[in-house]
Amino acid sequence: YVDNVSFCFGFGYLLGINIPYAPNFKAETFMTFGFGFSSYSPSLSTDDGDAAFNEVIFSLGGRLVYNARYPFQVYLKYESVVLASPVGGSAIGLGVQYNF
Repeated sequence: YVDNVSFCFGFGYLLGINIPYAPNFKAETFMTFGFGFSSYSPSLSTDDGDAAFNEVIFSLGGRLVYNARYPFQVYLKYESVVLASPVGGSAIGLGVQYNF
């Protein structure tokens, strides 16, 4: 078990496609680009032990989204994270989303 945390300010693009014959499901692909910090980074801590904004973060992935009841959605997500430093990672997650 590895505990990784990322905070990123950035922009991205998401493309969603409704799945035929399953009106409550849709598939989405996304990519984001930003600047922030990540515990994936080997230089996350400064000499004082404080976290530093030190990372260019690029991620891409996909989600399978179920529209439970507007405005709530439940999704299964796969995301691959690429960092400017020589490390990165990927993750699979389950989440709940509220649409404003």
